[in-house]
Amino acid sequence: MTAINFPNSPSNGDRFDVWKWVSARSVWDWNVVPRPYDVEYLVIAGGGGGGGAWGGGAGAGGYRTNAGTSGGGGASESALTVAAGVYTVTATSTTSETVTIS
Repeated sequence: MTAINFPNSPSNGDRFDVWKWVSARSVWDWNVVPRPYDVEYLVIAGGGGGGGAWGGGAGAGGYRTNAGTSGGGGASESALTVAAGVYTVTATSTTSETVTIS
């Protein structure tokens, strides 16, 4: 068996290969790094308002996605890759949701 030559006098949080020093327990713990996640998304946009008594209607909304073709037959959007964590997704200036990825 090959010996692992850990650094001498580590500080809390020091990393060595796949190991992390934990001062509270005076041990080298296996440092598990969460893998990134590929997220599929779909964004829907509302259309414009009508023109009132004298104007015509405004254009329709649209959509963008990375899970197929985007609105109007456009190419799929780029993939969204994120790490585990808590994210705030804002839909409008007054609406947002918290999403936890673990």
